[in-house]
Amino acid sequence: MITLDDYTRHDATGLAACLARGEMQASELVDAAMRAVEAVNGTVNAVIRTVPDMARAGLGEVPPHAPFAGVPFAIKELTIQAKGVAQDMGSRLTRGFTPG
Repeated sequence: MITLDDYTRHDATGLAACLARGEMQASELVDAAMRAVEAVNGTVNAVIRTVPDMARAGLGEVPPHAPFAGVPFAIKELTIQAKGVAQDMGSRLTRGFTPG
């Protein structure tokens, strides 16, 4: 199991390198990312929604040698859409919008 210290010691490039060397597994990174959000989001209030099941389900969809394959990431819901993830964009007008 990856500790939060292991996870936060690296940026995305470092995490990708650890995955490529087999030092970490992508599923462990998803779990670590969720623990990191839980640890700090009460203070920073930056993450409005997590989709760990979707993240785990998508692990096999990206070729393993693709840049950043297996590295968890955040989506700012004002700009990028993720299929099946509700995207309110901070507006009552778009509340409940879920891209297809």
